[in-house]
Amino acid sequence: MKTPTFRFDEIKHKYYLDDELLPGVTTILGTLAKPALIQWAANCAVDFIQVCVDEKLELTPELLKDARTAHAKKRDKAADAGTDVHALCEEYIKSCIAQGGEAGKAGAGDNEQVRKFVKWAQDNKVVFGESEKKVYSPIEKYAGTVDFTATVNGKRLVGDIKTTSGIYDLSPLLQCAAYQFCLEEMGETGYEGSVIIRLGKDGSFEEFYRYDSGGEDKQTFLSLLKVYRALTKFKNQNKK
Repeated sequence: MKTPTFRFDEIKHKYYLDDELLPGVTTILGTLAKPALIQWAANCAVDFIQVCVDEKLELTPELLKDARTAHAKKRDKAADAGTDVHALCEEYIKSCIAQGGEAGKAGAGDNEQVRKFVKWAQDNKVVFGESEKKVYSPIEKYAGTVDFTATVNGKRLVGDIKTTSGIYDLSPLLQCAAYQFCLEEMGETGYEGSVIIRLGKDGSFEEFYRYDSGGEDKQTFLSLLKVYRALTKFKNQNKK
């Protein structure tokens, strides 16, 4: 029997197993409610209107329309900044891998967030394995991209970098569990858990370690996968 071919379309930013489109891990996690984001979006609209009031602007329909999308503009701007940090961390990780994997000193540059990532890597005797690795589950049929894999203080972990202002729900933990499941199905064993490094734009830094020995995170993610597929089926049926 022919082994299915897994591929990633760089232009469409989509994953395929032969010709079958696979949902991405972050897309699946979108089914998880995020109440903190709802309040944040409301706050963005109020802040926008407050500026208009302070500047004694007439609240025209156009301005009110802008208020409704203020959160999206702020989100996209933050996403662009986060992408830059991710790219710099990726560059650093790959430079370490090219030299054997051990965390080096070079590569931080003038970026405060990246400098903190480099310091964390050095302090915790990190040996990087892979960077931006495309992974998939041949059984559950989903895919994603792992920020990095590494041995941290002697433990083999799946790593993820966040540039958010905080960790507010289970999403990052479930994301890493989903990646670990993929790696194991692809034949990579020995992972003991995950590490999430949060590099806040305000200079804050946090590290979260998760050792899901009972497999609860994996099962929770697979439950979300079922919800995602049920919702997708419902939407497709209602298009007809």
